[in-house]
Amino acid sequence: MAMKADRAQSPSGPLPGEEPEHGPGPPAPRPAPLRAYALVVVTGWTVLIAASLFWNLEQEGRTILDLAAAEARMAIEKDVVYRRWNADLGGVYVKRSERAPSNPYLKVPERDVTTSEGKQLTLINPAYMTRQAHEQGLETMGMRGHITSLKPLRPENAPDPWEAAALKSFEAGSKEAVSGETIADKPYLRLMRPLRYEEACRPCHQTQGYEVGQVRGGISVSVPLGPHHELSRPHQITMIVTHSAIWLLGLLGAWLAVTGLGRRQEERDRAQREREAALNSLIEARNQVKILSGLLPICASCKKIRDEDGRWQAVESYIHGHSQADFTHSICPDCYNRLYPELAGAYPAKSEGS
Repeated sequence: MAMKADRAQSPSGPLPGEEPEHGPGPPAPRPAPLRAYALVVVTGWTVLIAASLFWNLEQEGRTILDLAAAEARMAIEKDVVYRRWNADLGGVYVKRSERAPSNPYLKVPERDVTTSEGKQLTLINPAYMTRQAHEQGLETMGMRGHITSLKPLRPENAPDPWEAAALKSFEAGSKEAVSGETIADKPYLRLMRPLRYEEACRPCHQTQGYEVGQVRGGISVSVPLGPHHELSRPHQITMIVTHSAIWLLGLLGAWLAVTGLGRRQEERDRAQREREAALNSLIEARNQVKILSGLLPICASCKKIRDEDGRWQAVESYIHGHSQADFTHSICPDCYNRLYPELAGAYPAKSEGS
């Protein structure tokens, strides 16, 4: 005779959150540490602010050059205006002096004259007047001016290498040359424009073979950038301070964000650990539970059960060894009346140990 019961085993099926019987799946990807994210954010923010500051300072430098170039163009335009005025009048006589001696390179009649009162006068042509204006401008404003040509009448008017290159570019069709240069260890903006041969230029330059409209020279102006840099320095300091403040505020925001994320991550990790601990407790409890199922061979007479090793055991011994159940002995009413007929009908309502 056999009783249908399974052998002792754990309850079937995984608990919620437990790995299935076929084994654990691939591990879930772990998020990158917050410190790595924070480093990326701080680095990116720093690069962004530095790039913005560099760009703004670069634009400020370009503005300085643009202002200096506008100043140089204005100076050249004024030179051209008063040169043309002088040329249209055929030159201007001034009192000959140490400051205005006779021009030895001016080969024209009546270069030097004496008035009826005995005053000695000398003719100032456009080039001579421009040169003296440039000398005075250097003394008062620090601005360097130079009238020059590849075929100068006056040796001092010969071009320097930068001016020579500019004059050659004018002959090739350029209308202006401009660049930042260092003169006497100081920064300058140099700008040069061509001078073309006009009819009014013929009295002084007719022997040089120029034709009307041809480039015969140029006027260069060198504007000192030091004063412009001094004026721009407060603005540059303001930009640096502003960018630094924005950078620090960004770092503060990043720190607050990372701190908040870290706190929430710790809370999630703590909750995860608590869930895992609860799950492990459930798994451990489940593993301690044993259930009898399947077919159990049981003796039809003495009711002993044959175990998996072929040994016959009393029912209570088998169940105790294959489950968590414990036994306490009592007696049922039928057995009470059969064993104690003299006490039949006196079965207590609840016997001790029942």
